[in-house]
Amino acid sequence: MLADASSLRGLLVEVLCHKVIASGCAQDRAYLTQLYGVLQDEKRVLFAMPLMQCDLLAAIRGRCDRGLTRRWIAQLAMGIDALHRMGIIHRDIKPENVLLDAPDGNVRITDFNAAYAIPWNAPLEEGAVYTREVTGSIPYMAWEMTQKRWYGKMVDWWALGCLMFDLVTGTLLFKNDAARTKYANWDRRVEGLSYLARRADMSEEEENVISGLISLYPCARFQLRHLRNHTYFLDEHR
Repeated sequence: MLADASSLRGLLVEVLCHKVIASGCAQDRAYLTQLYGVLQDEKRVLFAMPLMQCDLLAAIRGRCDRGLTRRWIAQLAMGIDALHRMGIIHRDIKPENVLLDAPDGNVRITDFNAAYAIPWNAPLEEGAVYTREVTGSIPYMAWEMTQKRWYGKMVDWWALGCLMFDLVTGTLLFKNDAARTKYANWDRRVEGLSYLARRADMSEEEENVISGLISLYPCARFQLRHLRNHTYFLDEHR
């Protein structure tokens, strides 16, 4: 009975989010999966959506191409920002919930059954907190969520940083809560290196973007306005 109630809630939230997305402009919908219709029989509920090639997890085979990674992170940042302006916190940004329209194509964020949507469909406020519910996937949960604190839209930007680490290194940044706690307690002065530098070999720009997205302090965390002019996203051939 609890499982049925949870599944029903997820379906209702999914449909609600898609209604909000459908009311947005084409530019805001560019990197979000759209829902064309819902079909139901005695056992199943089926969502009719655009045909996509695969999810982003299927594209991770060790370190991904730097140009593709840069494009995908930029597109995801714009998709996340669009959701937040629609009043939606996704709460489960991860490679499995990002679809590709071609092997080296463009991304779309999908799967909104864990989302939080404010009832009045207004943009999420800067610094505002909305819930303490713990949900999503453990490797991508923001620090404040795992500490059961009140949180807002910044949990999605933390998850984007974890996803970027996946693409840059081919490995998970935080496999479990113990790894996340180790990061929270890391002292660069004592260890001699940053947590990210100790974990993997990456460029200074890559490390700066990821560390900005996974700041322990939500108010200091990178979001779209910080990423727009970051040197990481400048065309390296210019």
